[in-house]
Amino acid sequence: MEIEGIKEWEIEKILNKRKIREVEKYLVRWKGFMAEGDTWEKKENLKNVGEALEEFEGRINVEIRRQEKIDMAVLWNTLDTNFFLFSFIYFS
Repeated sequence: MEIEGIKEWEIEKILNKRKIREVEKYLVRWKGFMAEGDTWEKKENLKNVGEALEEFEGRINVEIRRQEKIDMAVLWNTLDTNFFLFSFIYFS
C-alpha cells in the first residue's frame, strides 16, 4: 500500500505488547506473511494502524479484567479456607 507516495506494509493483526527499558513495542503480524514474518515494532513506527491498535488494546483489557476476576476468586477461596481452618483450630 502507498500512503503519500511512500510504500507501507499492511498490518493483519497486533499480537502482543511488551515494555523494555520504558520502550513499548508491539508484536505485529503483517498482512500476507506467516508467523515467521512477525516483528516487534515501536509504537511510533506504527502509523495508520488506529483500528488494529484499538482492537488489540480492547482484547488486552478484557483479558486483564478476566484475570483480575480469577485472581479475586482464588484470593477469596484462600481466605475462606484459612478462616475455616483457623476457626476449627481455635474453637476446637
